[in-house]
Amino acid sequence: NDTTPPWQHYDPLTTAGVPPPATYTFPDGHYRILAPAPLAPDAGPARAGSFLKNEVYTDFYVSADLIDFDDTVRQAFGVTARITTPGLQTTGGYLFSWEPGSGALPGETNGDLDISRLIGETPVGQIETAPSGLHLTKGKSYRFVFMGSGTNFEGQVYELPDTTNPLIRLPANDPDNMYPSGQVGLIVASQGDDAASPVIPGDATWDNFLATTAEPRLTVSVSGGSVVLNWPFIPYRLQSSPSLSSPVWTDVTTGITLSSGHYVYSAPATDSGYFRLSYP
Repeated sequence: NDTTPPWQHYDPLTTAGVPPPATYTFPDGHYRILAPAPLAPDAGPARAGSFLKNEVYTDFYVSADLIDFDDTVRQAFGVTARITTPGLQTTGGYLFSWEPGSGALPGETNGDLDISRLIGETPVGQIETAPSGLHLTKGKSYRFVFMGSGTNFEGQVYELPDTTNPLIRLPANDPDNMYPSGQVGLIVASQGDDAASPVIPGDATWDNFLATTAEPRLTVSVSGGSVVLNWPFIPYRLQSSPSLSSPVWTDVTTGITLSSGHYVYSAPATDSGYFRLSYP
């Protein structure tokens, strides 16, 4: 659902009195956002989204699993961060999005990622600093990850169930630091400003949305006779298990210290064990 925690629907056309309204539904426990083509074409492209309510992030790590999308229309969808003043012609922030590009749809090799600044609802000034081509195949599921610290950003896409090896890592930088903080969430929209875009919907289905302040990843090093685990200062629990064969995971509650904004835990290098981060 989108009530626990509460989400803020972003449906600027309906707010302006342009039907039909966006819909927010939960097929099989997923989260589908559908922005229908507006009945007044001069109102601009279809667009809708949803942002976590009452949550503001400066440094951020946001991930969401793309479960389904319409691959027959030129739409864009993705993950947002540092969203400010959401509304008709006022939305600002950053958007990590995918769009199908040119050529016949559905395609077999088409597709492109963007990391953009949103100014007055419009993606302006793509800030990625590396090649961004990527094809998505309907029927497969993908994890979108968008993270940022200061003026530096990175987008990642994984093909599920592999959450270890991204299909792409896309770095970006906004030297102007236009939006230092704001909300996080999801957006779908017609792609582009051509004459056909007002009659195209935006439609994507998501799952497993996660937002925190840093990437929840363990790093491991060896120091003398100890194995040292290090992870960001985020609300995750460190757990251990002596085996991965019928594992029994137990919270590690002692021996954890805080250093330079990271948690640190040491274990004897002569022991055998497994560790993971768990949330909540």
